[in-house]
Amino acid sequence: MRTAPRRWRSALFAALIAALASGAICAPRLSLPVSEQGEAISAIRERGVLRVGLRQDLPRFAYLEPRTNRWHGFEVALAREIAAALLGDPAKLELVRVAAAQPLAPLQDGSADLVIAQLSRDLSREIAVSSPYFVSGIGYLVPRGRAAVPIEELSRTPVCAVARSGAAEALRARIPEARTVLVDTGTECLAALAGGSAGAMVGEIPLLVRLALEDPATAIGADLLEEHPLVVGAARHQPDLLRAVDELLAALRRSSRWTALHRYYFDGLLPPRQPPA
Repeated sequence: MRTAPRRWRSALFAALIAALASGAICAPRLSLPVSEQGEAISAIRERGVLRVGLRQDLPRFAYLEPRTNRWHGFEVALAREIAAALLGDPAKLELVRVAAAQPLAPLQDGSADLVIAQLSRDLSREIAVSSPYFVSGIGYLVPRGRAAVPIEELSRTPVCAVARSGAAEALRARIPEARTVLVDTGTECLAALAGGSAGAMVGEIPLLVRLALEDPATAIGADLLEEHPLVVGAARHQPDLLRAVDELLAALRRSSRWTALHRYYFDGLLPPRQPPA
């Protein structure tokens, strides 16, 4: 049996890597058209595309690769699941960039139907929010050999945190006797870990994921100091759309799909999790 020419194999391998980077290859997507109907869903189907606001700067959550202009991440995959459920095709999706400082702007100006951008349930005073799709929060980063260290052990060495991030306050609330080293950036905390002036770093999970990707000598601990459930946001006048999103999220939780997506994007970075209740 003749093997494919080397240049074909190289091209195939390159295509596979590109697909993996874009999030196109992962567990089979649910074939689940939602049963919910209403004015907002009818408008989306008439338009033929679902518009979803996403951050673009959070590796493994929602990230726009500058070299390829491809989106990938857990939240991007969730947007594709919703488009597939509403419109029968995950490609019928327009991704709208969301600024971290103004995550609700696309809902307020009507440029997005939904926003999946690290939103908290506290925003229910301003927008309609779904049930949780992910439990994030404040965790801790340690040298890789100490990943199994419980949170209570953080009191034994100085702990680095970015000033004004809220992480130091969460640490003091959980472990009042902890000694903190405050810096301006997460990169400075990586340097403190590498240099031994801190034994751990505390911070929001998306920041810790980015830093763990930057420095493979570190690992994210198994527990959280604080839990921050993340929700999908929609405008208040679109209750049918939120009910459809909740229907899909419930189906993802019941099936193995949520777990497969979590494993695909976070295996080796975050400990295995159960779907949020």
